[in-house]
Amino acid sequence: MDKNKIYVIVIAVLILGSTLGFAMISFSGRQQIQPQTGNLPPLENQPTTFEYTTQNTPATVTQMLPSLSLAGETEEKDIKVIDTAVYSIPEVRAIQSSFSIPPEGSDFSLIYSAKLSFSSDVTAEYIIEQIREKAPLGQMDALTYALVEIPQQLTLQSKNNPEFTQEHEFESNVSEALVSLGTAPLDEIEVEINVTLAGKKVMKLFAFETRNLNTEPTVHTYSEEFEISTLEIEKELTFLTSGPLLNIDADELETEITELENIESAEVTVQTLSENFIVEILTEVANVTEMKSGIETSLPEIEGVESIEFAPEEEQSLTFLQFLINFDHSSDFPALSAQVEEELLALGLGESDYFVSEPLVSIIATITLSETDALQTSALLKALLETKNITTDIYQSVTIPAESFTDTETATTYANDSGMIKAYIVPENLQAETILLEITYTTSRNSTVSAFGAEPAEETGQ
Repeated sequence: MDKNKIYVIVIAVLILGSTLGFAMISFSGRQQIQPQTGNLPPLENQPTTFEYTTQNTPATVTQMLPSLSLAGETEEKDIKVIDTAVYSIPEVRAIQSSFSIPPEGSDFSLIYSAKLSFSSDVTAEYIIEQIREKAPLGQMDALTYALVEIPQQLTLQSKNNPEFTQEHEFESNVSEALVSLGTAPLDEIEVEINVTLAGKKVMKLFAFETRNLNTEPTVHTYSEEFEISTLEIEKELTFLTSGPLLNIDADELETEITELENIESAEVTVQTLSENFIVEILTEVANVTEMKSGIETSLPEIEGVESIEFAPEEEQSLTFLQFLINFDHSSDFPALSAQVEEELLALGLGESDYFVSEPLVSIIATITLSETDALQTSALLKALLETKNITTDIYQSVTIPAESFTDTETATTYANDSGMIKAYIVPENLQAETILLEITYTTSRNSTVSAFGAEPAEETGQ
């Protein structure tokens, strides 16, 4: 289950309370409090309420609260087993949990959802780490609670009638909110706000973080010249390419690469980027129905063609037809493509009346060398690839010390926990004394998420 689905489930459980099983454990000084029983007094003279919402509302986090909501996959059928595991964490103070049915087609039995409070001297991240270690849960995600400042006056949109809006001024500009792990006080975020009003009185107010401007990755790029002698040259070559290279077998290519001089091992991945190819008829078609019928009758007879899908009618016109051909990827594509063209000619089209695209694949290779001198090996590898109609640059990996990065525009320094940059250089260029590299690093808050270096792309004239 991906993070977005987990987020949706957490929110749905909080708002709808749709569950198969429900348990609540509340602890104070490690004493369990039993739920109250008995008849509740009837609700009388309840005011009429209306629900409103806002989108992309700016907010500032003022305080993190010691509570969180989580959802996780599980095969455990007894909710008390999971609750007991969670409560075994000393800092957990209370648990309110439930089971719900996962979406159809899921490969697990139940979703365990819980709201829990914990000691204020630990973080939500610590609690989640402990739950992962102790509880019988699979993939899991969580949101934590916070207080946020919102604008005092907002335009509210009716949930029942989105076209109806009204201006509302709140008595207080503070709301409780569910925010992502990693959110911190003073973060600038965007929220969705849910408001229940009875007249002008606020009955319920809650916010959900939809974006955190402080944790969004920021990409920085700069160029720097390095002395080759300062680089740590690795015993590794890489290449990445894509194109209509359908008949490349990854295992076979790995074997051929490892037979080259100075190569200890190779790992090659071939990935299809398109499951089909497009045929476009570029000339006016007088009888579209007849042409489509001819295509649907003749093309599926070609060996390797699995099915044909025409573009939706609203995207068709009398001046062109467009359709996809799904095909067997083990087939000989050049031969298959030639047969498709023969059939189009047989249907009365001229050679310039149609266009047949070629499906793309990507090839990624990482090669381990027996020594760092890769000049001759790179040339042999290039020659091998050219026999397979693969034209690409070969790069050798190097590492460069880098404890931090400084953005010269903002004078902000970002720590680099890895202490290094991995860069990729054409082996021929390692024979020089210096080299100009373009360094790209990505930051979030005051830390570096990733960093790499490469030779600047060559400028080409028009």
